[in-house]
Amino acid sequence: MELTILQVVLLGLIQGFTEFLPISSSGHLALMPFLFDFDDPGLAFSAALHLGTLLAVVIYFRKDLLYIFQSVFGGVVEDSQLPQQSLLLLVIATIPAVIVGFFFEDIIETMLRVPMIIVILLVAGSLFFYLTDRFAKKDRPMKEISQKDTIIFGLLQAIAVIPGVSRSGMTIAAGRMLGFSRDASTRFSFLMAIPVILGASILKVPDVVEYGLTMTFIIGAVVSFITAYLTIKYFLQFIQNIPFSIFVWYSVFLAGVIIYFVY
Repeated sequence: MELTILQVVLLGLIQGFTEFLPISSSGHLALMPFLFDFDDPGLAFSAALHLGTLLAVVIYFRKDLLYIFQSVFGGVVEDSQLPQQSLLLLVIATIPAVIVGFFFEDIIETMLRVPMIIVILLVAGSLFFYLTDRFAKKDRPMKEISQKDTIIFGLLQAIAVIPGVSRSGMTIAAGRMLGFSRDASTRFSFLMAIPVILGASILKVPDVVEYGLTMTFIIGAVVSFITAYLTIKYFLQFIQNIPFSIFVWYSVFLAGVIIYFVY
């Protein structure tokens, strides 16, 4: 069944809004067909949505990416909040997710893509996110992130390949566990999203080629891009003052809605 324009816009909004908030974009996208009674849009359309969010985070952090590029290739490096060897740190942080995704993709995309499992993980993940922030002891700056720290970031990011577990939620929680400030944890989390989303998108290129570039893909990617960019911008602006408990209450509310309508 072909998606309607309204369904395409809805999925684009959801992907863009949830990719960088601690409420699991994969979980929300997996639940939408159950809630609104339409077919799973498939891997090719999912790739289009992810390309939209990838473009958003690349454009928003273009100055940081330029700093990383200059530091690697010996250009004129301006002062930055980023730690030294940022490219190496991002590579280290990405490796665990690549390993888990490569060896367990089939299980993740079939056996674990079940509404009740997604709901349980969504609520558990939001509680973990809230508690790590609630009991964080320090406010280390992003410049202090070390290779050892990125291993912890990477391990928690790897867990988030499971639908219902938020990638940004796990990685921001990792930062808070390690004593980094909310801002530092969030910024590094968003930078970590770039190689992960890029890798996932590259793997889905054959599906896009096979299906063909359609207006559905273009609309979904554009909506996802605009929503993701605004989400990144305003989440970072208000990160210091947002009560993280709202994400727990939202997850509990969504869990109730899913259980009511699906079961």
